[in-house]
Amino acid sequence: MRLIRKSLLAFAAAAAFLVTGCGDAPVAPAPAAAPTITHSVAPDLLSGLTSVLEPFVSCQALPLTSVTKLIGKDGGVLVAGPFALTVPPGALTGNVAITAKVVPGTINRVHFEPAGLQFNKRTILAMSYANCDAAGGSKRIAYVDDSLSVLEYLPSYDSRLLKTVFGVVEHFSDYVVAW
Repeated sequence: MRLIRKSLLAFAAAAAFLVTGCGDAPVAPAPAAAPTITHSVAPDLLSGLTSVLEPFVSCQALPLTSVTKLIGKDGGVLVAGPFALTVPPGALTGNVAITAKVVPGTINRVHFEPAGLQFNKRTILAMSYANCDAAGGSKRIAYVDDSLSVLEYLPSYDSRLLKTVFGVVEHFSDYVVAW
């Protein structure tokens, strides 16, 4: 019971931080391309650098999941696999059929439709990384294109207790758990 209470408090704190604490803070630009490293030079030293050079957290594959839900001006929550999108009241002006698709692979990725949907209020995406090799630094959510190039990083809060990263979504596309 105590762990559940702490988890709920952590979730509430994360949501409060994202809804009220982010303001209009600038979003960090996408990182420059990682330098090329040849494996002929000290390969044993390079093994620990993988997570530093890769922008995404390495994960065990999740099953393909697709969920569609009608969400309107009263808001709602859409859950797809270990990911949840919380749309607050007033974020949409009318009913929209929203689809979330968990994309299987070695990263935690979710695709949303309709593409380009804009929100009038801060909408929160929670992405679990419980199935990932997430030891190390803080995680964040990256907005990516079809080729997995990072377009921007969302204002994010990493709850290591919940093994979940929360981000503020302004529009739809593809999102990935990143370093």
